[in-house]
Amino acid sequence: RGMSHVMNGSYVLHKGLHESIEKDLARIVAAHRIKCNFTQSGATHSLGEDRELILFRMIQESVANAVKHGRPATIMVSLNYKPDALQVTVKDDGRGFDRQLAKQKGGVGIMNIEERTKLLKGALHINSEPDKGTNIVLTIPHPDK
Repeated sequence: RGMSHVMNGSYVLHKGLHESIEKDLARIVAAHRIKCNFTQSGATHSLGEDRELILFRMIQESVANAVKHGRPATIMVSLNYKPDALQVTVKDDGRGFDRQLAKQKGGVGIMNIEERTKLLKGALHINSEPDKGTNIVLTIPHPDK
């Protein structure tokens, strides 16, 4: 039931990005027994409903990839609101991966994140190494900038 709430785009639009992330991470904790931390800093500002829904889907994809492929003990998600952008970090202590190898295998998850980043005119940085976890940083500019 919790998953259907979070998968429903209207939930994100109604409850907001912060609460939707918390609910999704609580679902991960309950279903997979993975420790999840969520932090938020800076003066909150809206990116607009459509952009926040796309961003939420990117966060969901990043967390799902960590759970499915990385098998981490801990996942950390942070939102850092800056005057001109929102910086999102999704970090895990899992198995990590070789990005080139993942591209060769045709991984759809990262491709979806890359395409959505372009759609939002953002920047994406993925740092991962086998056995060293993964750190994904998304920077999404404020729509007025």
